[in-house]
Amino acid sequence: MPAPGSGLEDFAKKWAQGDMWDMGQPVWRQLTTYINYAANHESLKSMYGHELWWLERLHALKAIL
Repeated sequence: MPAPGSGLEDFAKKWAQGDMWDMGQPVWRQLTTYINYAANHESLKSMYGHELWWLERLHALKAIL
């Protein structure tokens, strides 16, 4: 994030939420998020994978722990 009061906060949020971050990506590409950079608006699929079997496995592992 830019320094508070710099006037760049809104621009940085818009960029991070994908409006500008994803520009130039192929239309067919499923967007992903590097989990350490997640900003709390991404879906679980974008952070952990778009494959249903993978999400089910993660849920099952979490239930065991």
